[in-house]
Amino acid sequence: MNRNTILSAVAALLAVPFVAAAGSSPKLGIVGLARYHQEHSAVREWAFDKGDMSYGASLLLYDGIGYIELGCEYCPDPTIDDKALDEVFTPFARIVLKEMGVTAGFGVRDNYIRFADETREDDWTDLLYEFHLGLEFTLGPLVVGGGAYYSFDDWKDLDCFDADDLEYGIHAGFCF
Repeated sequence: MNRNTILSAVAALLAVPFVAAAGSSPKLGIVGLARYHQEHSAVREWAFDKGDMSYGASLLLYDGIGYIELGCEYCPDPTIDDKALDEVFTPFARIVLKEMGVTAGFGVRDNYIRFADETREDDWTDLLYEFHLGLEFTLGPLVVGGGAYYSFDDWKDLDCFDADDLEYGIHAGFCF
């Protein structure tokens, strides 16, 4: 099964709770985001080092219980020395539940790595899963939020959770 089929199936499954939740009309949001990366102790193909920053944008489809988020992050200069990385693109999809400003979510992400060394071929890493916990507030049309993210590549490694692997992000944008 190819990567696009898997990502499409995951996105469809993430949409099920929102289709089932009737009663409020969906809203659309567009946000810019920034994410502070850590060196990760458990993910085998980790493309970031402590202090690396990613920037990006995402589309939020709000409904009464939360939203679906589809977006992409870009890290222009990852600092992991031994991998000779030039840049990393990270598309992602997640479902986020929201109650009284507190958000909790789960999603998938994947890193496309471009190498500075032309002898190495650019490539996708393994699919990553991610938990999210944060805060988000809407002030009229303005959306402001942030939180912590924990990525992992294998469900059996969840018992290896280390708080030092948490990454932090912020986002701001507009809801229509």
